[in-house]
Amino acid sequence: MEDLKWLDYDGCPHILMEKESLNFWNGAYIPVEDSVELPDLELKSGKFNIHDEFDFENPVTDYDKVCAPEYNQPIQEFELRQRQKAILFSTEKCPLTWVNSMKCFAWFQSIKNISGKEEDLEQAKKANHNWSNRLSWKINSNELVLFNSFNHGLDPEMGAENIIEFTSRTQTVTFETTPFSCNNSTIFLVRMSDCLILQNQS
Repeated sequence: MEDLKWLDYDGCPHILMEKESLNFWNGAYIPVEDSVELPDLELKSGKFNIHDEFDFENPVTDYDKVCAPEYNQPIQEFELRQRQKAILFSTEKCPLTWVNSMKCFAWFQSIKNISGKEEDLEQAKKANHNWSNRLSWKINSNELVLFNSFNHGLDPEMGAENIIEFTSRTQTVTFETTPFSCNNSTIFLVRMSDCLILQNQS
């Protein structure tokens, strides 16, 4: 299977969670009264508006929380409601892609010439890497979704082109990370355990 295209969330963190937890994620939205006639988002569970007074020091929304200063690591766990957890990717406002041959996510921490990024990524695929910073994530269900943390988890407008879906064969997913430097750029890589496959992968 070929690698996916780059997911550019305009600087918003990428978040990976169990599909069954999507209803716990409000993103940058807050509930509003049923009497509101033109909400930004209307779901079966209610109406929502975007809360655009972003306050990362005193968070109001789920999105405010993931952008808070303490979540500044490239990858870390984030606690959801109902004691469930998600994996947060702080990609330094860079697009992210999935490298299928390496079973890892990748994003550019720095780059001199954007036109050479695909060539740099090819170099990363061929290199030997020293993986470290192992993180184990215990999950309850097998279906996982990566999407834009700004969005509400149940927003039907997210679209398949803006998410990545995985299926896990085990109840523990492991992650390891490494930076890769070449002449043109520095790429950050996050490898996921081979228990994961893309849902649309044969």
